[in-house]
Amino acid sequence: MVQNSISSAYGYFQIIDGTEATTPQYQEGKSKYNAYDNVDMGVFLYQRDGINPWLESRACWHWRYQGAVLQEPPICLGLGCDG
Repeated sequence: MVQNSISSAYGYFQIIDGTEATTPQYQEGKSKYNAYDNVDMGVFLYQRDGINPWLESRACWHWRYQGAVLQEPPICLGLGCDG
């Protein structure tokens, strides 16, 4: 997993400390530093807030997707999918 050198962002989903603390997983004692917990937190955050938790860091990654439309991707993360 990846540690951001200039922030507290960590893991597959680059979860920062303040955002981590808002998850039920954190309240249960789980940690963004554990790969499985990081994915679980990332899925929870996406389902709760869409892409909003990651928009603040857009300046770090948007250049890779210039010309792409920033929108909610039509994906199913395996929780309550309709087929």
